[in-house]
Amino acid sequence: MDTMIRTICDVPNRSFAAAGQRLGESWPSWPKLPGLETVLAHTPLSVVSAAQWRWREGHHIPTRSLPTSNFALYLAGSGTVWLEGQPNPIRSGTLLITPRGWSQRVVHDPGHPYQALSLHAQMSVFGGERDLIDTLGLPRRIDLRTGQDEVLLLAMRSLAQLSAQRPPLWRSAADAWLTSMVMHLLQHYGDAAHNQHLPTDRDIARLAPALAHIDACLVDGSIAVCELAAIVGLSEIATRRLFLRLTGLSPNRYIQSRRIARACQLLRDGQSMTAVAAAVGCSDASVFHRLFRRHTGITPGRWLTEEH
Repeated sequence: MDTMIRTICDVPNRSFAAAGQRLGESWPSWPKLPGLETVLAHTPLSVVSAAQWRWREGHHIPTRSLPTSNFALYLAGSGTVWLEGQPNPIRSGTLLITPRGWSQRVVHDPGHPYQALSLHAQMSVFGGERDLIDTLGLPRRIDLRTGQDEVLLLAMRSLAQLSAQRPPLWRSAADAWLTSMVMHLLQHYGDAAHNQHLPTDRDIARLAPALAHIDACLVDGSIAVCELAAIVGLSEIATRRLFLRLTGLSPNRYIQSRRIARACQLLRDGQSMTAVAAAVGCSDASVFHRLFRRHTGITPGRWLTEEH
């Protein structure tokens, strides 16, 4: 890490308001895809971090599993990024889009300093396992010539600056930029054939009350699949299929993922382990500790340390 220099990305002579105005003027209309607005309404897009990175030549990043969705726009240098074991050559102008949970390894070529804009975000459809990148059919790699996509470059730079300076309400502003950037990528680079298979409004409308019921009842020790089936008006088997199709998880796994998400938020807010355990339906702190470690691979205490 001592060879890495993290820099604040500058948008010269342009306030965030002016940058946003320019972005709005150059932005295309949103893609007209059935179900798109409904999917976005149930997919909270949240920026975790954004930055411009510079490494000296020959820097390597070992294999790791990405805990968030990642957008990396390479500005200088060359090398190879392995995604799920598949090599992707990188150069100036390469944009890599990586879903959450994918493995990544980076090797930079010697002889060239390396720069990139990187964005990490939470983009889980319905708060489940399915990543919005997969749902929308965004490509994993886009090769751009320098200056070819000024809108994308402006969005990435502004997100990096917001994340570095953290002015008041920066997260709300960053999340709005992220949403617009995703729509821009979908408009210009999305897979039209893939997007014909977005979840239908009917399926989403059927599942939404069950998802709301789960969030309202996390404090309860258990939520039965038969309860959810009664809410959506389907058999238990059909309900399981609906959950899997829209969230990528079975009902029980989705419930546990929501417990973990709620726990993480409460831990960030400074709640005690005992209070968090009670809020997510665990009988005591030790039960919560085991649940958290089983689903995240680390203890709540270690997660909180890494979060800060």
